[in-house]
Amino acid sequence: MRMRTDKGQVVRDVAFRGIGFEHTAFLMGPGGQKAGQSVANVPDAMIRANGAEKVVFENCRVAHAAMHGIWLRKGCKDSVIRHCLVEDLGAGGVYFGDMGADFKNRENNAANLEIVDSTISENGCNTGSVTGRGIYMDGANGAASLRVSNCLFTQNLLTVRTEVTDEAGMGLYLKNVRATTVEDTRFTRSGFAIGSASGRDKSFGTIIHAEGSPITVERTRFAGIGVMIHGCGGIVYVMGASGGSGFRNCSFTGSHGESYNGVSAYGGALTINLSSPTAVASVENCTFAYNVSPM
Repeated sequence: MRMRTDKGQVVRDVAFRGIGFEHTAFLMGPGGQKAGQSVANVPDAMIRANGAEKVVFENCRVAHAAMHGIWLRKGCKDSVIRHCLVEDLGAGGVYFGDMGADFKNRENNAANLEIVDSTISENGCNTGSVTGRGIYMDGANGAASLRVSNCLFTQNLLTVRTEVTDEAGMGLYLKNVRATTVEDTRFTRSGFAIGSASGRDKSFGTIIHAEGSPITVERTRFAGIGVMIHGCGGIVYVMGASGGSGFRNCSFTGSHGESYNGVSAYGGALTINLSSPTAVASVENCTFAYNVSPM
């Protein structure tokens, strides 16, 4: 399904309830598919929208496709995904924004997304340089915001490694997002499957990668996270202009990092690496257990 407008127009106030979007294919051709950033250069999705505002997906199932699930592209604003199941997709679950857009033109800005009471699971193909298998969000000029509440992210896994690449944000990949809130959510069994990564691979935030994106996480559980080698931020990696980020009443358990060739993996649970010496982040009333990051 596609929602598209002529220049200067918008699609507004559209709701999809109780609908299943399932079983489509993406033909890669004889050369296969080399893709990065949540397979973002795969040019299509089961649901694709441009210039859509206040679109609601409620009690829908998006599943079994060799592409993105829901792709809200240029000019999409104030959308809500509620009580939905997004699973078994070859690319990312929810892709918000557009890597190729000219974001100096404000008409191209995608802004403001809520995902509530939903499950995003078993997404992503086994290819290198993949980020944000659950949600990929590029705020470009910092106009976008994201709220995730009472959701489950599970089994968004990379199980076969054939190349030497970097991986990041198997749950959420956030870049230049103005504000992100994650609350009452579970992230389980995601990232690298044990033993899958080769020695030179790197992980920068296996579950959440926030780059230039202040993030607040509350009452959220991270458990059973896969291995990263020569990596940093086994569960969460907060970097760059992400000052003001905070983690409250969260639990981080079961992350495992491994050293390789004398280079250690650090931050088995959480790495915060802010670009400004005056920037601050906070961690309050959190539990860290069984997170291994040997030298």
